[in-house]
Amino acid sequence: MLTIITDFNNNEQMFKHYWMPLIIKHPECEFIFTKWNCNFNINRPNAKTYTCNREDAVIHSKNEWILLSEMNAVPTYATMIYLTSLKNENICCNPVWHDYMPSDKAGLPSNSFTIKKSLYNTSLTMKKYIFATGAKIINDLHVYFIRDT
Repeated sequence: MLTIITDFNNNEQMFKHYWMPLIIKHPECEFIFTKWNCNFNINRPNAKTYTCNREDAVIHSKNEWILLSEMNAVPTYATMIYLTSLKNENICCNPVWHDYMPSDKAGLPSNSFTIKKSLYNTSLTMKKYIFATGAKIINDLHVYFIRDT
């Protein structure tokens, strides 16, 4: 299965309106929110909070496939379906920004990318991870850009 790790950006509205529906829709996935510093309780069995950063949270993940993402990059439904079906391929998925609304980001690569937990070193950036593992880049997936409210 899949774990999504993202740094919490102190925006409870964004979390409640975009991430909670994703957490509820995909109970088969694990969600880890890092840099958590608020009193809001998620209260979902598939969601955890930590105070460390997202790279250090990889060790807390229970799954081999991990999407390292940002709070304003919410995976589309098609992306979630693809990511939850990953097997033992040597790939790195780097979703692009979806064009659901006019944006100068549409079609450009996001900062989100997948890793295999067993191959990851916390000091690796996406480019270094791809170089170190020889992973094939998959970039026909999408994330929604959520504006900070």
